[in-house]
Amino acid sequence: MLKPQRQRQLRRLWLTAIVLAWGLSPAVAHEFWVAPRNYTPKLESSVTAALKVGQMMEGTDYPYLSNHFQSFTITTRRGTQDARGIEGDSPALSYPAEAPGLNIIAYHATPHQITFDTLTEFAEYLEYEGLGEIVKTHQNRDLPSTGISESYIRCAKALVQVGPVTRLDQDKSTGMPFEIIAETNPYTDGLESLSVILTWQGEPVARRQIAIFRRYDGKVTRMLAITGDDGRAIIPLFGGGEFLLNAVNIEPVSEGDIVWKSHWASLTFGLRMRK
Repeated sequence: MLKPQRQRQLRRLWLTAIVLAWGLSPAVAHEFWVAPRNYTPKLESSVTAALKVGQMMEGTDYPYLSNHFQSFTITTRRGTQDARGIEGDSPALSYPAEAPGLNIIAYHATPHQITFDTLTEFAEYLEYEGLGEIVKTHQNRDLPSTGISESYIRCAKALVQVGPVTRLDQDKSTGMPFEIIAETNPYTDGLESLSVILTWQGEPVARRQIAIFRRYDGKVTRMLAITGDDGRAIIPLFGGGEFLLNAVNIEPVSEGDIVWKSHWASLTFGLRMRK
């Protein structure tokens, strides 16, 4: 058995590796999401969820670190409560499923900073996220083509259904600045598609890309949807699977060496396959 001092050393090394993974530029580690182990737990069981950073729904678990989030909450019919954890916990979230209905897990991260070495690297990331026009804005601002610094903030949500669905079980805004909100409970029986609305500071975001990742039978696919003028997009559900929706908002800033600030919204839910 390892001595306590050695255990602490290994734990520090492990946390350092995770933090370094978190600090990867979005060009390397695109998405951040909340990944429940079971999206439809029974009442009085438990809800366990990991925080993930990576791409194509494959990534590194990120631990519970209270200085890395502005808020981490669980909203149920009974109201909103803070998610509690022990520093370094992984999975980051575990709580008893005491409140029936839709549980909305929301994680609003603190800002992190990354730097793109070249304009080409910056442009590739923007193009992937459907924001290619930002490159021209960058050039029009007479900004440098190397050492491009960006601050980014993650706004991640997961929907977990505890027990049967009722008319009371609806997604809602959690107050995060950039958010994907499901307009119908995705766990509603017989649902073939899902309407979502993308909001920035509470207002609909028009003509913005939402990436749709779906895991089914061990495979992950990616397709794109574009919000309409009303900020809404229709997400096909394909009869079930695990879903991750992801969108990015970026704005110009001048904060020291930081010239762009982005917010990343994600929404996850998991549906049993219909027969």
